[in-house]
Amino acid sequence: MGDRLAAWASLVADRVFGPVFTLDATRVGRRFSTFLIRWAYLLVLVGVLAVFYRSWRGDLNAPGGVVHPSVLTRFAENFFWVYSVTQFLVIATLTPAFTAATITDEKERKTLHFLLVTDLTGREIVFGKLAARIGALLTLVIAGLPIVSLMQFFGGIEPRLLLVSLSMTISTVLSLSALSVAASVLMARTRDAVLLAYALPVAYLYLSFAAVDGIGWSTNPQVQTLADRFVRGNPFIAGREMGRTLDLDDIPPAAVWYVGFHVVVAVFGMVFAAWRIRASVRREGGTAAPRSRAGMMMAWVLGRRSRARWHPVVTDDPIRWREIHVEPGSNSGILHRVFFFSILVAVFVPFFNIASLLLLDSGYGQFRSPLETFRSSTKLWVCTVTCLFGILMLLRATVRGASAIAGERDRDTWVSLIGTPLTVREILNGKWAGCVWGQRDAMILLGTVWAIGVLTGSVNVVAITLTGIALGAYLSAFAALGISCSADARSSRVAIGRAVPTALLLLGGYWFVLGCCCAGAGWSGAGELVGYASLFIAACTPVVVLAALPAMDSEILLSSRDGILTVWFLTGVAGVVVGTVGWGWLAMIWSEKAHAAFAKEANRDHEIPGARPRGPRSAPQQGGQLDNWRNGGST
Repeated sequence: MGDRLAAWASLVADRVFGPVFTLDATRVGRRFSTFLIRWAYLLVLVGVLAVFYRSWRGDLNAPGGVVHPSVLTRFAENFFWVYSVTQFLVIATLTPAFTAATITDEKERKTLHFLLVTDLTGREIVFGKLAARIGALLTLVIAGLPIVSLMQFFGGIEPRLLLVSLSMTISTVLSLSALSVAASVLMARTRDAVLLAYALPVAYLYLSFAAVDGIGWSTNPQVQTLADRFVRGNPFIAGREMGRTLDLDDIPPAAVWYVGFHVVVAVFGMVFAAWRIRASVRREGGTAAPRSRAGMMMAWVLGRRSRARWHPVVTDDPIRWREIHVEPGSNSGILHRVFFFSILVAVFVPFFNIASLLLLDSGYGQFRSPLETFRSSTKLWVCTVTCLFGILMLLRATVRGASAIAGERDRDTWVSLIGTPLTVREILNGKWAGCVWGQRDAMILLGTVWAIGVLTGSVNVVAITLTGIALGAYLSAFAALGISCSADARSSRVAIGRAVPTALLLLGGYWFVLGCCCAGAGWSGAGELVGYASLFIAACTPVVVLAALPAMDSEILLSSRDGILTVWFLTGVAGVVVGTVGWGWLAMIWSEKAHAAFAKEANRDHEIPGARPRGPRSAPQQGGQLDNWRNGGST
């Protein structure tokens, strides 16, 4: 019976997904990284839930050993929601990194053309490769179900809650995977696909929150209806709506809308990827350069080269010159242009809105003057843009660093690179400079925002200077992190799989675990000490520093009267200083780690610090006589 069921399942999989699914499912399932991610996910899940149980230990240890049923019910429901939120956040964070290399992996290994010359359709190729990776992600969802079964000992949970949680998680995995495979089809390299796969959901969250604010300003019912439908896929908005109707016996309508929205996105993303996979390969081929002005303009819009690019003169540091001036960036034609202009609109439209409110204000404010309102709103705008673009810069530097060395293997230029007379230090320094200087477009945009904040008197010059120094330290460290993960990786996919989760954890992801630990340990007896320690650690966290440091000024220190706020302020400043120095120290550690790993891979152990230097090359001997190979004599 079992053999027949397995044969039937294999037949159905071949008919639905094609033969690519069987091969990729076997290959993905046997990778060590798959087992590592699964065990790490389970350890995080069990740790968070154990801390949650510890925080409820006082309520569960009732006098006489008898716990009231209402306490058990509340514990089971809260336990389940903590489990669901943790599972959703972890899986939603891992999905783009896990599925964005679906097609670009084949492109970089030069094997996609072999798939396309077979009789397989685009649907079979895309669906087969994507289904294998989605299946590996869904095993994480299944792995957590035994933990949910423990709730039966505490009174159990409602089946509809489990249905809602699983439906929302699985639909989110499907939609994010579809967007990732579409990005993988559009992009030529894994690093660009990963960045686009993370940028699209973040852009949607930003636009959906902006649409929520715009619903109240619009008087057109059709616009309000479209905006209401558009924000249905935002998990934060859906969670807020579910909290209002969750006490009812029916399934919350917000959950139904959320699942439907993401299923539609998943269908469109998969269909688009299957439709464009062959066209994307044809587009990578060379085309004749246009001669007319209209043709040159169209080539610029589509991202095609209409004339030879100008490059500065090659310097004495060729790797640095190549990484800065020649290494192609994330350019995919019209998509790159639209994304660039969309970022400009998303950044500066809120400021123009704030300025228009200042000009149109009648001056009859009840609490503050229009100028004070303008400056506080501009300060909030500067902090928001600094945080978002700072995170984007750090992730871009990490992903580019992860493909700096491993990308040479993918492009078959590894042997040419290590065959040059350049030292390991020169190669890695050039790669690092490319990772940092490759963020110059975001630096220019961020500098413009800071200049607007300083000129309007909304932010302090000292705070902006400290923010720039801290961002430089973070950028150096995350670029070194990516290069260290790439130094001994066999492909860009492996290096990005190492670097991106580590970067997300260091950006501030560890605060989720720290928050649960603080909640579980309690605040009694050491509340003030724990508060100072939390503030100090927060001041070392990049996300917190980028969001809060531009808003700091001397008014906070001068407004303190009892000295408590002064201590908190000085604790935060000390955390920023120590954190900046610490991130610079991490950058040096990761640089030395990358140097040792790259030297070992390139068979240049003599360049590792502390290693035994290579002796002078001796002349070969033949028949006991010295070989005259140095001076060209007869041998």
